[in-house]
Amino acid sequence: MNPKGILYYKATLEARFPLILIFGREPNDSNDTVDSDNWQYDFSDHPRCAFWNISHSLIGGSCDLTAAQLKAKFRQRNCSPILYSDSSPISIPNSALRKAKIRKGITEEEIDNHIDLVFSNKEIIDRVKIVILSGLYKSDFSYSKNLIIQKCADKGIVPCEVPFFYGTNKKDIISQAENYLPIIKSICNQFFETNKV
Repeated sequence: MNPKGILYYKATLEARFPLILIFGREPNDSNDTVDSDNWQYDFSDHPRCAFWNISHSLIGGSCDLTAAQLKAKFRQRNCSPILYSDSSPISIPNSALRKAKIRKGITEEEIDNHIDLVFSNKEIIDRVKIVILSGLYKSDFSYSKNLIIQKCADKGIVPCEVPFFYGTNKKDIISQAENYLPIIKSICNQFFETNKV
């Protein structure tokens, strides 16, 4: 299997446990494009990445684990139920000015193709039980957000909208995700049951 548009951790694709797919805004590295051949991520390579840290904190919190404790369990098992993707196919560096203007230059066709590509990974998407949309509240992301939510509806996947995964948003993230924590906890429990060490 050679997925496109979805980042996964190490041996995740070789297993059968359920998955959580998290959509962020856009890639921030010019090397992160849908044409990339490498779709594996490793949180150990970027230990200070707020987006990854807060998402692990939210998911770990559902089963009374800190982000660090959850990552340690994933390292130990060489896999994780957490997948990542972006709502936009176009990379915008964090240092870029006028991001809204750049986003407005992305066509609906480009977004359609990107989201279609993500959801075309059938073997992976069939395992996804919840999609978390992080920080897609601005009008810049309305089209892609609505498209993702429609794809979720078509496939029976639960969508959950939360603020952007950043430290100052943590309280609001937990509050908005509260009703979805039982689903997240269930996925984590199935992961640990399937991957006993």
